[in-house]
Amino acid sequence: MTFEKNTELDQANLRIIVTICAIGYISVLGFLPGHAVGTYLPVILYYVVFLLVSIGLRHVISRWPGHYPTRRVLGMIHDYTGTSFGLVVGAEAALPLYAVMVWINLGNGMRYGSRYLAIATVLALLALMVVYWLTPAWQAQPFMVLMLMITSTVIPVYAHLLLERTRKASEQAVAANLEKSRFLAQASHDLRQPIHSIGLFTACLREARLGDQEQRLVDNIDRSLLNVSQLFRSILDLYTLDNGRVLPNYQILHLGDFLADSVLQNAEAARWAGVELRLRPCAQWVRVDPVLLATMVQNVLSNCFKYGAQRPVLIGVRQCGDGLAIEVHDQGRGIDKEHLLKVFEEFYRVRHQRDKDVEGVGLGLSIVKRLGLLMDLNVTIRSRLGHGKTVRLYRVARALQPNTPTLQH
Repeated sequence: MTFEKNTELDQANLRIIVTICAIGYISVLGFLPGHAVGTYLPVILYYVVFLLVSIGLRHVISRWPGHYPTRRVLGMIHDYTGTSFGLVVGAEAALPLYAVMVWINLGNGMRYGSRYLAIATVLALLALMVVYWLTPAWQAQPFMVLMLMITSTVIPVYAHLLLERTRKASEQAVAANLEKSRFLAQASHDLRQPIHSIGLFTACLREARLGDQEQRLVDNIDRSLLNVSQLFRSILDLYTLDNGRVLPNYQILHLGDFLADSVLQNAEAARWAGVELRLRPCAQWVRVDPVLLATMVQNVLSNCFKYGAQRPVLIGVRQCGDGLAIEVHDQGRGIDKEHLLKVFEEFYRVRHQRDKDVEGVGLGLSIVKRLGLLMDLNVTIRSRLGHGKTVRLYRVARALQPNTPTLQH
């Protein structure tokens, strides 16, 4: 389900608010010294009727949303008629209502575009000419009227320039995003095959009789290839998230089996890092998106392998309120308190002197956080410097074990 902002309804809501304010202002004028309530009573009555018509127009817009140019122009005429009436009857004391004219002009232009801005400007100039023609107080001050007409022209022209710049900037951003999409799609196609081929070549090399030095070279190639694959996957994951193409596809699965599969899939990476993966048994059934959750667990484990090498990593599940929490504990060097709130930011890395050989660009945990938001999961980190860290994925929804069909003989 997509949500589209109804700018015409917003304009209708603001029209009602402005009308109520105008009624209040005109009502106050009647009680000021030198003014009589009877003078402004017709304006007040007219604005009450104007308010009722505006409420009806809002109902029409709400009931039949969409792009109706005639309705929008009639709305402008309705606004300018009400403002002009107040300016004519209220004379000099009602001059602040001119601000409403500026709002009508800019409001319609900024909401609907330059074409409606031009229509609103023409209607504003016509309204000012009518007010000048019908109001002796305005006729006595022609330079004031000239200033108002110039203002009603210059401001919309400037707004038009801003709208054009915004439109061009938006078009350039869309074009750049399309170019990025094409580049990443092409990179995905062109790089996957070479990476896969290199993996096959190194597997063939392992079957040959290699000396210790050659074996170490093959190990280094495999390790570098794994790092490149992880980096490439992280960039594609981030791109997919940025484009809003990821939607959870929830399924009911056995959490223990799922985590056991994750351990198997990461066994090779754990071996390269010298990490012993330990998994506590779990018999819970949950409702999650297995692909997104697997990516989250993969990125958390990858972070543990980088910063907790040569030390064990424990994966467990705890009860957390009505749901469950998946916890991953490592015994790495840990994270200082000042960095804990920033580790989920894109490209943020906690660098230590000994981290020069640690691969990565700081995307893994930010992807975990964003995927958690998609699945309504909270992601937190607890850590003390020198005592490792614990990454917690909680609010995992429990589920009932699906019915297993029985065989009938």
